Amino acid sequence: MRTLFVVLLAFGLAACGHVPLSSIPKLKRMDFMTMEVEVLRVAVEMPDGLRVRPGSAIINLGLNESAGEPALQERIVLQQVPLSQSAGQLAGLAPNAQVFRIAEADIPRLEAMRETTRARRKVDPDDTKGTLTVTSGACRTATLPSGPLPVTTKLKTAPDEPYFTLTRNVDLRTLVPARQLQTEVPLCQS
Repeated sequence: MRTLFVVLLAFGLAACGHVPLSSIPKLKRMDFMTMEVEVLRVAVEMPDGLRVRPGSAIINLGLNESAGEPALQERIVLQQVPLSQSAGQLAGLAPNAQVFRIAEADIPRLEAMRETTRARRKVDPDDTKGTLTVTSGACRTATLPSGPLPVTTKLKTAPDEPYFTLTRNVDLRTLVPARQLQTEVPLCQS
């Protein structure tokens, strides 16, 4: 039985957004064990005045306890891809999108998790399960505008495939209570 890896996207305080029905088949076909992690890209589109807070774009990998082995967690901070290096990869993204990838230095950590998964799957194929979540936080460059603050996230998993929408127009105001919005979405540091 294939290892089950659940892909979720969370924004802010680990709150989930709305996944379009058209993206569900693509998510089901994603396989963490064979994915080319070097080409994996996460794009975040926010309204003017909002940016992804530096250091907050993170991939969390988890492997459940199985075959008498303990559960494992791996937290990888994503690296922002400069727009000059994103040329040709921006098709289908908003002009203000920020794109992130796994840093080369972190790929061995991810590969180690895959090797552990393979070893556990040989011993206990039916009970080896894992998770992959992507989270990010926001900062503001100006006073927050009134009204909805829609955030869209997209994923690119292969070099010859376009980005597909992971979450669409998730209103940040519905994720963070109004009284906490100013502290949870602080001013961006230059």
